[in-house]
Amino acid sequence: SAEQKKLIDATLTVGYVAKRSGVKVSTLHFYETKHLIKSWRNSGNQRRYKPDVLRRVAVIKRLLYTSDAADDMQ
Repeated sequence: SAEQKKLIDATLTVGYVAKRSGVKVSTLHFYETKHLIKSWRNSGNQRRYKPDVLRRVAVIKRLLYTSDAADDMQ
């Protein structure tokens, strides 16, 4: 099924994504609550992410940095 395919593609752990992205695990959880990123649960009910989440988090970080920098200039 399509849902099984998504889970198969979702192999990255929350710890791995946090380390690679340079953000805290709690930040990733926050992004999820705001529907900025999506995870799937494996059979052990652990979050798993697809590899494209790394790019998505990088974009979110860039937008936040740009927004902060613009605020600082005012």
